[in-house]
Amino acid sequence: MARGLVGFREQAENQAKFFVSRGIPIYASVLTTALEMIAAGEGHVPSVLEEAWKDREFSSPYERALLLCASMRFEALRDSSHPLAEKIGDDADGQGRVTREELDRAIDFGRTLDSLVRRFVQTNEVSRSITWQLAATCFEGDGPIVVIDLGTSAGATLVGDRIAQNWQAADGSPIVLGEEKRARKRYGLDRRPVDLADSDQEGWLRACIWPGQRDRVLRFRRAVEEVKKAKAAGELVVSKMGAEDMVAFVRQIANENPGARILVAETAFIDYLPPDIRAPFEKDLGDFISAHPGRAVWSGLEDALAPVTEGGGKRFPAEIRLRRASRMHVVARCEWHPSVVAIDHAELAKARTPH
Repeated sequence: MARGLVGFREQAENQAKFFVSRGIPIYASVLTTALEMIAAGEGHVPSVLEEAWKDREFSSPYERALLLCASMRFEALRDSSHPLAEKIGDDADGQGRVTREELDRAIDFGRTLDSLVRRFVQTNEVSRSITWQLAATCFEGDGPIVVIDLGTSAGATLVGDRIAQNWQAADGSPIVLGEEKRARKRYGLDRRPVDLADSDQEGWLRACIWPGQRDRVLRFRRAVEEVKKAKAAGELVVSKMGAEDMVAFVRQIANENPGARILVAETAFIDYLPPDIRAPFEKDLGDFISAHPGRAVWSGLEDALAPVTEGGGKRFPAEIRLRRASRMHVVARCEWHPSVVAIDHAELAKARTPH
């Protein structure tokens, strides 16, 4: 756990490299320029970040870097006079660099400090729905499935099957996963759930999407409409809940729906949990899965233990793990915003067999 700027340099440098590798050099420039200003004690950047994070603890190595970028983008989306509006706003292409003067004015603009103090990075990336959609193929027949998304934010990932998506296999062939009509009940749990009916909260989620990624923005906008429809129809419920209470909720839902299969999903969630919460969470959820062989599956999009380089030199930092009663299966490797997904069909077939 880190506070203030302790350890920030290394984390920001690593995230800057990642942004460059993913074609978003403007955000890499934001981070490297911020580090230069911190080292020089120049402008508003050092004092604003120290003030914002002096009492905040961060467990994820990339949370502060992403929060800094999203906080400025949020203001750029709200106000066209923002110093970086043309570089990180909705019409930006993700390219270019920022100057120290631009960054100094941007970090002191509008409610940037407020966002740095109280907001949390919650991308709600819709393409991550492949995590639970692949897991749903483990269940045969027409029986109902209850999907429970842990760390759901606004619930957009829960309706990803109702939005046309363009996943590709490592060889370029399409991955086709249609609407999961067996998923008749969908629950989203989050310590800080986002209400998409609130324009401020919806705007923050859009700000967490990186500049230049127009396909992600389009998916998100479609998901907003699908979430509203699903909530109105009573098919989707988003509730406020901390990780320490989530497994008890899963057990309750399983007891209330004895004829349904239980699919527990989490995407870029477990890696954010502090160690003292993560350890009992993993044990409790693992015990639940083990107690329901054939009926339950836990699917997670998580940090790859050993990032794999696939054909074409593409290095995938995340993997999709399916945990059944007897073992865990790494069934795919992909980006954190999945577009190319390298599915291990042999492992997926093993995950589909009765456990």
